[in-house]
Amino acid sequence: ITIPASVDTIGAWAFSNGGLKNVRFDDADRPVRLWDYAGYCIFSDNPLESVYLGRNYISDGRPFRGYSTLQNVIVSDMVTSIQPEEFKYSQGLRIVMLGSNITEIGQSAFEHCDTLASITLPESLLRIDEYAFYRCDSLSVVNIPSNVYQIGGEAFRYCIDLESITIPASVDTIGAWAFSN
Repeated sequence: ITIPASVDTIGAWAFSNGGLKNVRFDDADRPVRLWDYAGYCIFSDNPLESVYLGRNYISDGRPFRGYSTLQNVIVSDMVTSIQPEEFKYSQGLRIVMLGSNITEIGQSAFEHCDTLASITLPESLLRIDEYAFYRCDSLSVVNIPSNVYQIGGEAFRYCIDLESITIPASVDTIGAWAFSN
């Protein structure tokens, strides 16, 4: 399904219990409001494989959390942050392409994304919040961009395959257990 730029609100469970594999939010300057209810999202119980986020959204829940079938995520230049718990427990996630205007990766955004082997972080990035990549078992290489000033606690904890990381001079805060285990 493609959600056109003209749509500004989508109700809770609007597309739940379906067969959707691909979701695309067309590029737009204004955000779309996703009405979630009690942690259930508008795409609940769909076998999502790919998501294209063409714009920011406002949500009370976590619209793309916990999809074991989700493999590919593309985030356009219209998006400025990855929300807390955005893709948490998306254990099949392999490819993430972040737009060039991302400034923050929220708390637990990619936590437990077991098959995520690499991610390219944009130069616009300023903060990596707590638990952002916690238990990303397959993550092996991370290059922190030169504008990042904060790496939150446990951000990369239990990334057991992490072999190489570059931390620029701009980083003034590295939280507790950020790279432990």
